[in-house]
Amino acid sequence: MRKEIGRWLVDVSKYMITGVFITSLLNNFSDVNGWIIALLSLGISLVLLFLGLRNLK
Repeated sequence: MRKEIGRWLVDVSKYMITGVFITSLLNNFSDVNGWIIALLSLGISLVLLFLGLRNLK
């Protein structure tokens, strides 16, 4: 059960990085909101990746 949750968290982390973070990088960063969205999505992705990898053990 824990391995499945870990795999799911790693997958969600990958989707966050590809969907939100890269999309916000492709947009214009002249607006402060673009930087905030990029940093928040990167932070959330790293937390989910950490939790997922920890549950895979």
